Amino acid sequence: MKELLANIKKNKWFVIFITIFIFAVFLVITPHYDKDGKNVLIGQYYTERSARLDKKVKELENWETNNVTNLTSRIVSLQKDNKNIKEENENLQDQVKSLTDKLSQQEHFYKNKDKLETEEKKVMFSNVSKKEIRNDRPEFGNSFSKAIKKTKIDL
Repeated sequence: MKELLANIKKNKWFVIFITIFIFAVFLVITPHYDKDGKNVLIGQYYTERSARLDKKVKELENWETNNVTNLTSRIVSLQKDNKNIKEENENLQDQVKSLTDKLSQQEHFYKNKDKLETEEKKVMFSNVSKKEIRNDRPEFGNSFSKAIKKTKIDL
């Protein structure tokens, strides 16, 4: 063993060269794969399966991010639609309320129409009775001269 150690010390450069050669042969013999699963001299993966799995994982991550953005945009659009529908519903409820009020006013008017007509007839009759009734006899003569006389007196 001592002789072997002595030989290694003497042939130090030879030993370094042999180890580098073995390491290079190991690198060349061991298969390497890139991200697409193709065989390359120096790559990130040692098996084709791990390269394909990594590629699928990245595709799934891209798919998830695309779906998340699509879903969030759909959620936002649905919320806007929901808000618009609520506003439209409120407007329609206000319109329905105003129309029901108008309808009830019309019904009330037609129910009380007969009562109003009888009241109008009574009022007209009472207006007739409000006219001045004179017991004086009408004066005969020149109506123009009387009108002139009255205007002179009033002055």
